[in-house]
Amino acid sequence: MKPVFPVASIGLCACLLIGCEPPPQTQTLVGLDDGKALFERLCEHCHKADGRGNFFKGYPSLKESTWQSWQIAHQLETSSAASQMPDFSAIPERQRKLIANYAVGLQAHSSPAGSPRTPAAEPSPPRN
Repeated sequence: MKPVFPVASIGLCACLLIGCEPPPQTQTLVGLDDGKALFERLCEHCHKADGRGNFFKGYPSLKESTWQSWQIAHQLETSSAASQMPDFSAIPERQRKLIANYAVGLQAHSSPAGSPRTPAAEPSPPRN
């Protein structure tokens, strides 16, 4: 009699992996003009809805971040193969800025009630 366990394990793993979906492609983002909606579609699966991230998977907490909006937008634009961060360079700059502004609002120091704030005008990135 052949062992059933290895075959059953492979089948179970395959079923679980089928349910995993990659982040949506940029064509599904047409018409989204809300930083929260964009964050939910692109970032929430790694950084969680409240921005706490996942230490064990290597997804940083946005709540503990001190990055400014322009730094986050730059990271979205220039993600590298060495990073776990997906490449978001195909997303229009305006939408990357909306995501970055929302992410800054998730920072722990950003608002007393823990709700995202609308960031004030921030300094521009340094010019090289």
